[in-house]
Amino acid sequence: MKKILSICAALLIAFAANATVKHITPTTPYGTDNLRKALYYCSNVGGWGYDPVDTIMLASGTYEESNENYIAFLSDVVVMAESGAVPVIHPRVSFTISGGVKAKMIGIKVNADSLTNKLSSYSNLFYAADASDNNRMIFEDCEFYNNKSKVTFRCESSKKLDSLIINNCKIHDNQDVILWFESSSLKGLTITNTTIYNTKNASPYWASHISVSGSTAAKVLVDHCTFYNCHTVSSSYADVKVTESTDVTVSNCIFVQPSSAGWRATNIGTGNHVNNCITLNYAKSTERFGHEDGPTLSNCSFADPLFADTAHADFTLLEGSPALGTATDGGNLGDKRWWPAIPQTPTTVYLNPGVWNGDGAKYAIYAYEPGKESQWSDFLTPTVERPSIYTGTVPAGYSHLIFVRLKNTTTTPNWDDKWNQSKNQTIVEGGKDLYTITGWGEGDGTWSTYLVNGFYLIGQINGVGGWDIASISKNHLLKANPSNASEYMITVNLIDGDQLKVVDVANGAISTWYPDGEGTHYPVYSGYDGLRTIYFRPAGDGGTGWHYNCIYNAQPTYEIGVLAHTYATLCLPYAATLTNGKFYSVKTASAGAAEIIIEEEDGSMVAGKPYIISAINPSAAITATLSGDKVDEPIANGIMIGNLSETPIVVAPDANNYVLKNDQLHLVVAGGAGDKVTVGQYKAYFHTEAALAPAAMFVVEGENNATAIENLDTNDTAVKFIQNGKLYILREGVVYDATGKMVK
Repeated sequence: MKKILSICAALLIAFAANATVKHITPTTPYGTDNLRKALYYCSNVGGWGYDPVDTIMLASGTYEESNENYIAFLSDVVVMAESGAVPVIHPRVSFTISGGVKAKMIGIKVNADSLTNKLSSYSNLFYAADASDNNRMIFEDCEFYNNKSKVTFRCESSKKLDSLIINNCKIHDNQDVILWFESSSLKGLTITNTTIYNTKNASPYWASHISVSGSTAAKVLVDHCTFYNCHTVSSSYADVKVTESTDVTVSNCIFVQPSSAGWRATNIGTGNHVNNCITLNYAKSTERFGHEDGPTLSNCSFADPLFADTAHADFTLLEGSPALGTATDGGNLGDKRWWPAIPQTPTTVYLNPGVWNGDGAKYAIYAYEPGKESQWSDFLTPTVERPSIYTGTVPAGYSHLIFVRLKNTTTTPNWDDKWNQSKNQTIVEGGKDLYTITGWGEGDGTWSTYLVNGFYLIGQINGVGGWDIASISKNHLLKANPSNASEYMITVNLIDGDQLKVVDVANGAISTWYPDGEGTHYPVYSGYDGLRTIYFRPAGDGGTGWHYNCIYNAQPTYEIGVLAHTYATLCLPYAATLTNGKFYSVKTASAGAAEIIIEEEDGSMVAGKPYIISAINPSAAITATLSGDKVDEPIANGIMIGNLSETPIVVAPDANNYVLKNDQLHLVVAGGAGDKVTVGQYKAYFHTEAALAPAAMFVVEGENNATAIENLDTNDTAVKFIQNGKLYILREGVVYDATGKMVK
């Protein structure tokens, strides 16, 4: 026997050594129809001086295959993508298999939107073309889509295909039947880890998407597949229909219709099995897995599997999905590509024993993952701040677990000492981590988020959230401000329309709201959104600028220039005199000049040109001006852009430039200019609060981008700097913006 095995091994080694590979691209070596020609020329019957090959490897690109002839598998061959390549075959005729060969495709996309009725009126994409024994096809990691001409995989009653294996594939946006077998030759059909979606049978006689008939010996397995939006107008429709065979298993699958458009998920008859499957929105409430006298059902349910985003073909199972942890092997249901990511670092979880508490019970975690050796954790230990809550660790690479209540005499976690257990649980990376036992049944428990004691943001934050403790995120825990012992802070992204408060969470419950009461939340408006640092003072001593003396939304950046700073003024020529009730044009003296010129205007305002209005009551003056009091015609879209000053008129010389400050001075832009004014290079004066930084002169260019600093107070020792066109002041190790607010 050993000698025979040695000879066989030698033969296998010789075969491997003689294996041949043909590399092709969309344009070489044949110029056109590269895949069809490669299959023909490189087959055992190809001739033409080409040696037979057993592997054809495709580079990235689109392979345009004409309608001159079929794309024929004539010998045992593997057609696969080069490493890292994404080849797309664009056929206009069918793929055929004949002569008793074994064909395999790996990593190939097939876009069948140009498939024609070359073979028959059915326009099959893959077709068994003769009655030879041992025709076999295998597809792995492939994608088939846009077949609008009927059948994707076909074997008529007069043809033979012994076996078909489809693994880890996507089949979508096709017009009619996915798979139609009528041949008695079929011995095996296996479809695993595959997603079939957005397929519609328009004709009533196309009954099912996977249809097998004519073979009593066929062994059919459909396992870990996801079906979505596959429907027909036929009342006898089923996603999977097998009529004669009595060796059919459909397991660990998900069948979903977006509305009540489905008829049956399966129709496979008596003696077969449907195990651990979920359906949603199938019309036949008692026949979703076949007729009443149909297959044996085990652990099947009718529920929403909670897909992430079906509109964009994302069928990822969300946290809390009933498809998590409910497969025959303890894993998840459906195509594995849609399973949540398995944590690759140890995961800390928490257990609130609830009714389990008492009798000196001990607790442990049993972690498992299909295909891996299961592991027991150490005994769970009480948390420091909440001793009634226990914590433990799930090892890296495991997403499934069972909480186990053990005897008080247990020395090492084991199943023999079990008192009680939860049902199988699935953890999602970044998801909820606290499991609370609510009853004595295995399914009596709920997941929530374990929150350490502290201050948290609550409400609508970045467009998401709520006002109960379940909506609080661990990521919204405020940290102590290292620069101020009485403050807490957090940096978050906010959008216009957000609403927020701060809450004090203690022992898993909200103890105090800041501020308290209805309608006291902090609203976020446009201009105060973006990436913001929120400061919080539980003592409520915030003072001016603080919301209810508790919450302050800091501005991490500040726009320098007349548009964004209410305390800025323009640097005016010395002779400028502004009369109350008048309006003036603003322009540069010359290209690149560092000053601007103010000139009184008595005529019409020009769209897009900046003007200054001088008035005791600026709103009334601007209204009168824009309604025609100071112009020839009304300007409907005039815009007031900020108050340029806060103090009475002060004129101070600075070389040839002078600073004018006047709280009756306003800038107006005629209609059509939007909310930005560009007047070329000019200088602007800025006042800062609380004497944090004395007055400074800034050279401003273009759309208010500060490029230089000139101090007016030569005795000022504060460091002023510009970053990304914004003014910042550094004093005693603390950075402030131009308003005097602390930045960091």
